[in-house]
Amino acid sequence: MRSFVHTVGPLSCSYRCSSCAFCMFAVAFVFFYGLGFPAWAGDDLRVGPVLHLEDCVVRGIAVSHRIAERKQVVEQSKKEVIIARSRMLPRVTAQIEKSKIENTFASGPADSDYQDQTINSASVRLTQVLFSGLSLLQGYKKAKVVHELRKAETHLETMNVVLDIQTAFLRYLKAKEEKNRLEHSVERLQKNVAMAEDFFRERLVSQAELLQARVDLEEAKQELERATASVLTSLGTLNSLLDFPPYAKVKYVGRLLSFPVDIPISLEECLWFGLTRRPEIVVLEKNIEAAEKDVKIAFGETLPRVEASVSYVEYGRDYKEPGYFYGYPYDRDQTNHYWNASIRLFWSFGLGGEEFYRVNSARIEVMRLRERLAEVKRSVQVEIGNQYRWVEEARRRIGMSQKTVELAQKAYMQAEERFRLGVGSLMDLLDAQARLTRAEASRNQAYLDFQLSLARLYHAMGLRNDSLIPSKARNLLILAERNKGG
Repeated sequence: MRSFVHTVGPLSCSYRCSSCAFCMFAVAFVFFYGLGFPAWAGDDLRVGPVLHLEDCVVRGIAVSHRIAERKQVVEQSKKEVIIARSRMLPRVTAQIEKSKIENTFASGPADSDYQDQTINSASVRLTQVLFSGLSLLQGYKKAKVVHELRKAETHLETMNVVLDIQTAFLRYLKAKEEKNRLEHSVERLQKNVAMAEDFFRERLVSQAELLQARVDLEEAKQELERATASVLTSLGTLNSLLDFPPYAKVKYVGRLLSFPVDIPISLEECLWFGLTRRPEIVVLEKNIEAAEKDVKIAFGETLPRVEASVSYVEYGRDYKEPGYFYGYPYDRDQTNHYWNASIRLFWSFGLGGEEFYRVNSARIEVMRLRERLAEVKRSVQVEIGNQYRWVEEARRRIGMSQKTVELAQKAYMQAEERFRLGVGSLMDLLDAQARLTRAEASRNQAYLDFQLSLARLYHAMGLRNDSLIPSKARNLLILAERNKGG
């Protein structure tokens, strides 16, 4: 056994062993876990969550501050319903009073109400509104409608958040596809430049052709740098929507070219669903219901109000001086306990016609909202029709672009083989490579346009399809039709 003293920077240890393996392990443990991961290893060693598109939508909704705010508004409107209901219930009023009267000067006949005394009183009153022109009942119904309105507004905000997340996710996948496309382009150009250099040494290509190949390679590298930056930018946008740090190492699973490209529902079905389920339409319908309640409330305020009340009173007077009757004093203190029941009717209205014009103003608001609803329904029909046509156009473009890519790949392979055999020119090869790169870019754009148009179509319909899988949209539509039939 030998004694070793190992020193690594500020770290040292002394022990007796046959080897230094334990010391090396200890130093590595302290370095990585005590001092933290090195900068060069941090990004590679940290493992983040793995999320599909549907997972992203679920998380985004859960952490969205916009939706959380709307939920607070919904909860507030729920309390307003309770408040409106409580206004129709009896009210209890309790009162305790103690007063003291000190008479400083009096002339003429004595008035016992103003002589020196102490008054104690306590009362409890129960009051119930019997009739208020139904304004209290309509106020309660309006509060319930407003509660439903706030829930519809929350659903609208949820649909907006879903669309934002789906758009960011698709753009991130598109950025990765573009980076992958340009990486393959750079690889092809590097191979082309290497062949061109060999042929240049054998005087089979000109220097101008070689320089053109090098220029194309450098331009492709620049585009690759921009694509890499675009990936990081789109990643930061998506992370922020999901409440992750901007450049957190989150693994988003999916490939833009792997999404299905079929249209699951017809235009007529889209229009039917949109006109019945679009959140903006539901919000306006609830606004109209609330405005109609305002008309009834305004009218009810023009009618008489009837209240019934029952009260219990304890009343006592304690005079400072006793009373005198024919020269004899007597105790004139009073104590009264009694019940009181009453029905009160009162009617208040202005002579200037304020109530009349308030009712008319509420009716005008209802008519305005109905006109607004008609306009929104018309715009929804146009939006759904346009998005449906964009989906169809992008789908056709995907088929054409796929075929173009296949033809461009064959053309490039033939041009590469011809150049290698010395029967084709370098410029023909570079042109074929450029056409292949453009064809791949057009295909990627077509796939992005299709998925974005499909996401916007679902949003225009008010249909929430987190994963954008067409079969799920079909199932949701069937379920909605069954609920309508039931």
